[in-house]
Amino acid sequence: MLTRIREKATGWIAWAIVILITIPFALWGVNSYFTEGSYVNVAEFDGGEIDYQSYQNALYQERNRLRQRFGQGIDPVLLSGGVLGRQVITSLVADRLLVQDVLRQGYRVSDEQLLEAILAEEAFRNEDGFSQQLYERMVRLSGYSPAEFEAVQRNSAAIQQLQTGYVETSFAIDREVEHVLGLIHQERTGEYAVIDSTRLLPEIDVKPEEVESEYEENKSAYRVSERVKVDYIEISLSDFAQGYRPSDETLRNLYDVRSAQFRKDEQRSVSHILLEVQEKNEDEVEEEARRLIERIHAGEDFADLAREHSADVGSAESGGSIGWINKGVTGPEFEAAAFALAAGQISDPVRSNFGIHIIRVDEIRLGEVKEFEEVREELVAEAVRSQSEAEMFEVSEELANIVYEQPESLEPAANQLGLSIKVSDWFSRSEGMGIGANSAVRAAAFGEEVLNEGFNSGVINLGDDRQAVLRKNDYRESNQLSLEDVKAQITEQLLISKSIESAENLAKELVAQLESGRDWIEILSENGLQAATLPRSFAEVSDVFLQGLLNDVFAAGKPRAGGEVYGYGHDGNIQYSIFRITGASDGDTSQATDSERHQIQQSVRYRFGDSLFENYLANLTEDVDIQINEELLWELIKAARWSQLSGNRRQRKQFHP
Repeated sequence: MLTRIREKATGWIAWAIVILITIPFALWGVNSYFTEGSYVNVAEFDGGEIDYQSYQNALYQERNRLRQRFGQGIDPVLLSGGVLGRQVITSLVADRLLVQDVLRQGYRVSDEQLLEAILAEEAFRNEDGFSQQLYERMVRLSGYSPAEFEAVQRNSAAIQQLQTGYVETSFAIDREVEHVLGLIHQERTGEYAVIDSTRLLPEIDVKPEEVESEYEENKSAYRVSERVKVDYIEISLSDFAQGYRPSDETLRNLYDVRSAQFRKDEQRSVSHILLEVQEKNEDEVEEEARRLIERIHAGEDFADLAREHSADVGSAESGGSIGWINKGVTGPEFEAAAFALAAGQISDPVRSNFGIHIIRVDEIRLGEVKEFEEVREELVAEAVRSQSEAEMFEVSEELANIVYEQPESLEPAANQLGLSIKVSDWFSRSEGMGIGANSAVRAAAFGEEVLNEGFNSGVINLGDDRQAVLRKNDYRESNQLSLEDVKAQITEQLLISKSIESAENLAKELVAQLESGRDWIEILSENGLQAATLPRSFAEVSDVFLQGLLNDVFAAGKPRAGGEVYGYGHDGNIQYSIFRITGASDGDTSQATDSERHQIQQSVRYRFGDSLFENYLANLTEDVDIQINEELLWELIKAARWSQLSGNRRQRKQFHP
């Protein structure tokens, strides 16, 4: 069934992919590991191995995750380094061991369950429901083929079954739930006072020798990073096809070419009850299905019967609903029956490879075709963009040729193409403004060809339909700032840090005095502090400072009858606070709603179940011996680092001797 949502890449696209794969192998020498039919693993471990392709896919995913988390300014060397590669290998080994153990224990996911999960995934759906085109595009963008993606999802679902088992079999006793509810609803009374460290600045003295000591001990922090300024030529898609207006003939030809995209196929919202055959006689199961159909016709609820009898766990929970389907995504027997029914009709028993189905069509969306005039403006926009892309591609190709053939200046390219040369601001390897904010520009500017050899760069893709070429205008090496240059900066830093330290020491001292028996009001008066009433519970506050303060308050002990508890807290910035707790009372758990009690119970269970699962994982991977193919790993690291450089010229030299 799943093969129906896959298409093989053929024709020129497939050959382009082969060529793109072949070029880096030829340049970097990695292909020597794959000649003469040999098969080399990146790593081997007890019970398995990590093959080259799995490693590359996982590394690609991890690099994308790091870029999303830390931005495009992340050091490219970090993304190509051996530490990241070894982390990926360790993670892959843990995943393989987990999958092996899950399958050994008999956990499985059927084709139908997997298909339903894919059809229901929001990332693969548009306004018309599941989109085959969107599915394949999203999967390939994630670095997988559809077959690889489905295998990963199948294993993930099996692992989820095991993890769910740990959670579902754990339990929370009533005493634990009551204890947590009591803590959540606990209230505390008291007062607090804020010690602002900036108030202490006039009392702080920074000596010259302290400034000098800070400078000498942390000299590396007081350097100016190497910087570069570049000349550049930029082209943008919006610069092209100005005033272009496509003819009616062009638009109608485009409409004919895209006619399939303007046609909405018929869709059906379908529910089903699946009865598995397995060891039973198929005729007996069909008879059972007919009895269920009779009960439905007699007035029993289809959804209730699905929850009770359907072997399809995924849809049974939602009353048998599998959502909207198009033709070509389910098995032929299921599809034939589903698309033959009217809305609201129940099918006769339908046999398939998965068992026997009872199918109900819940709703029908008829197919339709958008007329030419309905999509005219969409076609105009596409035609204009297509024209712009064609013009930009032509200029980009010519620009690339000129800056390569005349590598010591951008002026020939600017003169021949009628483009202007701009000058950037100064920027470093890690940050910049304007065009220097683009990580690809910074990588090219500090690359061997531009920075050291003084050549033009190749064409750089800036994103947002923009491209640029650049060359070095000026360069400043990293240099050590003198003590005189940074004396004022260091003095200010020391003033702030010493004032914060003084605020902490004062808070500690005042708490110690309070605990020794001194009066709260007297201490506040002596130190010019103002008392404020503590919020009784977290439910009363939304202010971040007060939420942090309450964390410290509720972490402190409960006062005994007639007594008080004192403490201090820090807002993580420049303020400290002292507080006194005069009373504490557990919340009235009898007032907790059934919903709240259920949520707490589930939370306690999940926490315990997750802990059990983590222990299972730790035991599974303990003492595993991983043998890494260091030679291959190093070749891959060198290849990745080489690709960070502006290697376009070296590649062109190989093909244009």
